[in-house]
Amino acid sequence: MQAALTPTENQLPILVNKHLVTFCTVAVFLYALSRLWIGAKISAYFEAAFLLPFYYVVFKNWWYFKKQFLTWLVVAMLAIPILQFFVQYYQDPILALKYQGVDKLFRLTFFLAPAFWLAHNLKKINLFIGSNIIGFFILISIQDNTIHSIFNPAINERKVFEGFHHEFLATYSGVVILSCAYLISSLPKSRPLKSLALKSLLVSGIIISIYFIAISQTRAIYLGLSMVFITLFVIYNKNHLIKLFSILSFITLSFTVFNTNVADRFTSEAHQLTSSLRNNQIPENSIGYRISLWKIGIDNITDKPLIGHGGKGNKASILKTSDLSYYFKYFLHHYHNSFIEFGVAFGIFGVLIVLLIPVIALYYARRKQTPKRSPLIIYSMTLLMFLYFINLFESYLFFWQGGYLLAWSIIPFASLIFSQITLSSTKLQ
Repeated sequence: MQAALTPTENQLPILVNKHLVTFCTVAVFLYALSRLWIGAKISAYFEAAFLLPFYYVVFKNWWYFKKQFLTWLVVAMLAIPILQFFVQYYQDPILALKYQGVDKLFRLTFFLAPAFWLAHNLKKINLFIGSNIIGFFILISIQDNTIHSIFNPAINERKVFEGFHHEFLATYSGVVILSCAYLISSLPKSRPLKSLALKSLLVSGIIISIYFIAISQTRAIYLGLSMVFITLFVIYNKNHLIKLFSILSFITLSFTVFNTNVADRFTSEAHQLTSSLRNNQIPENSIGYRISLWKIGIDNITDKPLIGHGGKGNKASILKTSDLSYYFKYFLHHYHNSFIEFGVAFGIFGVLIVLLIPVIALYYARRKQTPKRSPLIIYSMTLLMFLYFINLFESYLFFWQGGYLLAWSIIPFASLIFSQITLSSTKLQ
């Protein structure tokens, strides 16, 4: 028989089976541990393992969820692309079927389900973050000739591992640095030996991640992390621990990175860009490639600003452009900017959804009176700042890697917000 529940001022009258919470929390850890090294297709089964139970809880408690703004935001993120698809189908059935891809937008809400399960026990959030870090190093360890690849790269060779793109390596490394730093600050002081051992492992993770960034020579990662460290120093200049971490991290990253040829690449491309713009030309380098693709992307957005071209229409919109070279069309078949990708696929609505995610998170944090200087909020906000910056130059958020990294960054924050209201464990009928 279902237990009676009397809502109180700080109690959320949601009916949840405690065994379901346990099962889904374990599924969250399996997902975090395996997401990187298993890969997108197999890991989708782990996503389904706790997405479906979450929707079941929403359905059973619809009388409550129908009053929540987040619920209707999720509904809109699924409903709007479907409506767009029907409009596109009316215009051209063949292209509409070819370019369908509603999941690309809807997956941005994926963080809600894991955050809901973790909110029942905030102590497990550190385990979730740690599982992601372990998954990253498992990915590194299963590469061919791992030790040789790490310790014997050519100083100006960006590719560390075969089959593992250097930009992904640098991106994951940047996230790992911020995650390790948060875990170091949150370790308990009651067990000094255990704490020292864990700190040593986490510091080692930071060091090797900085090394990967330096070798990969991915400038967006360096600039994104530098922006994070400078922001932390300015905002939290009265916190000596954060201040010291920001200074040391910035100096270490700068020293390591600029011992490769990154400084020369910055200088060379800046000179080429300045010279080309004076002659009203776009330089043929990585900055020039991006400028050309961004112009094409913006033209495609203005062509269909409301309905977009479909979730899989980004590559086709590049291929049909007549004034691009073979290299552009078949090796750079994405726009190197997540916001342009969503604009091309889903119109202005898609861009707004991506931009509003951190704004909505901050709104709910303020509404629930979450401590502004909570370590979890600092961690999530700096990670989001880093991810959003690098997605000005890459398209990660549009593909599965970005959705996963977004979940990694915002799940701890969302769990903290959900936990501000007591989540009740009672029997579902």
